[in-house]
Amino acid sequence: FLSVLLGGILPILSAAQPNIVGEQATQNLLYLDSSESMNGYLGASSDDRFIGTLAAFMYSAPTEVRLFGTQEGKALSSSQFENQLNKKSIQWSAESDLTKMISSLIQRISSGYASYGILITDGIMSGSNREIQRDPNYNKTRRGLMTQKILNVFNTYKDNKENKQLSAIVIQY
Repeated sequence: FLSVLLGGILPILSAAQPNIVGEQATQNLLYLDSSESMNGYLGASSDDRFIGTLAAFMYSAPTEVRLFGTQEGKALSSSQFENQLNKKSIQWSAESDLTKMISSLIQRISSGYASYGILITDGIMSGSNREIQRDPNYNKTRRGLMTQKILNVFNTYKDNKENKQLSAIVIQY
């Protein structure tokens, strides 16, 4: 899986203070790609190291968890998410939209809603089910376009003078 850590401040890595207008965020935000391809990481065949890594992110600070397929799910506390995980009651999505996930996470951080955000995903870039039904080679022929859409999200925020504190770290597990 890939983990993307986004934030105006990375408390573990930096002593710098964020330049947030208004109240400073008191929580962190964890987005979990809830596509079917992620089910294997958290289902019956899950790897204890993966679960341990996820728990470390969730409990390092007060964290709001949101499942994200093609849309952002409702806010869950760490304990609510852990309960869903233990009961295997996570609602998996037939597809996911990495561009929307990253954009939503960056918007929440940039607005001061969270100090930093973490996106846990397998990083599989894919067109929507509809796009793939229209063109079975979509994922092969449109890989560059999908990559560019994600880069455009970062560039949009990078070029905004109010978001100069935004940073990103990508960790591959």
